[in-house]
Amino acid sequence: MVLGALLGSAGGLVTVWAAPRGIASPFVVPVITTVLATLTVGGFWPAMVAALLVWGVTGLRVLAPGGISPADLLLLGMAAAISVAACALDARARRERQAREAHERRLAETEARNRELFGRVTEERDLLDAILATTEAAVSAFELPSRRLLFANQRFAELWGTTRERIARDGVLGLELEFATADGQPYPPGWRPADLVLERGDLVREHLVMIRTRGRTWRHYSLSGTPLRDADGRISGVVFSTVDATERAAAETALSASEDRLRRLTDAVPGCVYQFEQAPNGTRTFTFISGGMRDLLNTPAHDPVPTFEDLLVRVASGDRERLLRSLDDAAHSPARWTEEFLVELTDGTRKWIRGTAVPDPSPGDRGITWNGLLLDVTDRKRLEDDLLQVQKMESIGRLAGGVAHDFNNILTAIRGNVDLLLESIEESHPHVGELRDIQDAAQRATTLTRQLLAFSRKQALQVRAIDLGALVRDMEKMLRRVIGEDIVLLTQPSDDAGLVRADPGQVEQVLMNLAINARDAMPDGGLLTLETRAVLLEPGNATGLGLPPGEYVSLVVRDTGHGMDDQVKARIFDPFFTTKPAGKGTGLGLAMVYGIVRQSGGGITVDTAVGRGTTFRIYLPRAVAAGTGKVERITPPSVSATALPGGTVLLVEDDAAVRGLTQRMLKDAGLVVRAASDAYEALTLAGPACDAIDAVVTDVIMPGLGGRDLVRELRSRRPDLRVLYISGYLDIDVQRLGLDDRTRLLTKPFAREALLRQLAALLDPEPART
Repeated sequence: MVLGALLGSAGGLVTVWAAPRGIASPFVVPVITTVLATLTVGGFWPAMVAALLVWGVTGLRVLAPGGISPADLLLLGMAAAISVAACALDARARRERQAREAHERRLAETEARNRELFGRVTEERDLLDAILATTEAAVSAFELPSRRLLFANQRFAELWGTTRERIARDGVLGLELEFATADGQPYPPGWRPADLVLERGDLVREHLVMIRTRGRTWRHYSLSGTPLRDADGRISGVVFSTVDATERAAAETALSASEDRLRRLTDAVPGCVYQFEQAPNGTRTFTFISGGMRDLLNTPAHDPVPTFEDLLVRVASGDRERLLRSLDDAAHSPARWTEEFLVELTDGTRKWIRGTAVPDPSPGDRGITWNGLLLDVTDRKRLEDDLLQVQKMESIGRLAGGVAHDFNNILTAIRGNVDLLLESIEESHPHVGELRDIQDAAQRATTLTRQLLAFSRKQALQVRAIDLGALVRDMEKMLRRVIGEDIVLLTQPSDDAGLVRADPGQVEQVLMNLAINARDAMPDGGLLTLETRAVLLEPGNATGLGLPPGEYVSLVVRDTGHGMDDQVKARIFDPFFTTKPAGKGTGLGLAMVYGIVRQSGGGITVDTAVGRGTTFRIYLPRAVAAGTGKVERITPPSVSATALPGGTVLLVEDDAAVRGLTQRMLKDAGLVVRAASDAYEALTLAGPACDAIDAVVTDVIMPGLGGRDLVRELRSRRPDLRVLYISGYLDIDVQRLGLDDRTRLLTKPFAREALLRQLAALLDPEPART
């Protein structure tokens, strides 16, 4: 620009110098210098300077003499045009230069940014590739619909036994993959995992399939895929993550088999195996329940599995608070939890459940967890109640037996002395009536003590092998008369139940008492059923009855009467307990039934409820195979109370009153009596050979040496010695006394005639046959 101005100024000075001298036209030099300035230097300002010089020279030329010639005007116009054109060309060149420079700058900046972005992409790609190289998942991306492989990490190539380069060259179709469902069923031809992603159009997570390549075995794989979408939202590809799940599938199969095995085992366990969790906020839930819960709660198979709330709502109201309180207490203790509670089911049945659990040792902040067992202990509770009843009756029986034994001695003295007084006075005596009243009272007391002895199992039983079915048939006619016409009697005796060993008279008494009891329970009529059959008592049921397991004959007495509630049922075998009005019963009927059954080696149960009748079941041990159907009975001695043949009797009785009375009775009958207060005195009185004694009358139960041991010692001295036992009760089976032609038993209290009749039979030279 400066150079152009200098050239323009120089041109102007030349023009000013040359023009007056006529060397050239006044406009030639300016024009030439302007053109030169424009062409050599260019630029707006050099042209303008040249133009100003031209116009300045022109002005001086106009003022000079001679004026402006046409040539000057032409040159002047040409210079102006060139000047203007030069300015335009200069402006455009400047703009183009500036644009070019800006473009070059932008291009350089773009290239710099591209290099930076490429570097970042390369770094991120390398980072992603490095990350994907560390995962066990085979990651791949495919273009759709061409299924061209866009990306695959190293694990993808390793999974299919190839290389990334080969996959890039041949594509995924070159792997020749075959697909099947997780359970081994083949997929339709042409199916690919991408089809599942396309079908859902969304993320597919952990889809389990079986895949194999040619020449390889089937393996399980877990596929997770997601679609790739273009700018318009259309699916343009799919990304897959593939994990070899063969070991997991095998573990899941093993776990499933283990769970099935555990389920089968827990379902086979009696009761319900469970896992129970109590959260810190008090929420209680079953986290595991075996199928036994349905059996405990009688839940149908098609109903949902019962929850803890389902169980809790069925717990009896009286036990519910206690159960929850015990659970809260157990939550703060590491000890074993045990509780028994009553549940009331929808069908009206009631069950006793025993729950046991131990804390789970695994730590956690979710609360406390127990592993435990729920058992139906209804039968056990019933057996326990029966056993308690048996034990209670045993205790009462021992007390009643002891009282009855002592009372029999008293009654023997009262009754014997009254009999002697009545024999020694005339009927017209003023006190005969009072003596008869005493005699009647003694007789009633005798009956009462016999009932007590029956209850306490201390009475003497004449045991024989009998057929219960035949006994029921024999008593049918008599029982019909007892129960009346309003009650229907149905007998169902079994002909092959087998025999039992019992006292026929006592069993008849049992049947009679139960029939009378049933009659009183059916005042408006009903049905009384008698049934006999053979049964096998398992250990559990036998224990509740206080019996050993084995074969028994069952006698069932069932009525349709008003039944009994639980309170009455618990006391029906108690002596002197009765629900009948005053004066209508002594309360010893069922007590006597209980005692006879127990002394016969059997057991008895009662099943009753208000409005549902009552069923008594008696179990007697089965003796032998089925018999002839006949009942063996004991025929009492048919010996008249005639005068005794005489002889010497050794009397052994520890009770002084009974001993004195018996001694008077025997002396009045013409016998010589040697009385002893115990067995040791008797052995002295008998002598070494017992040759001076014709018979022994001895009490069975005595302090020190008992009557049976005394007789054993005396018979060792004299084997044919005749013996009459007298007793108020027997602690052992009467068969152990060895009753035969030379040995008899007389129970207390006894009458004078009975005593003399038994002695007459023993002292008779021709022994009476029974």
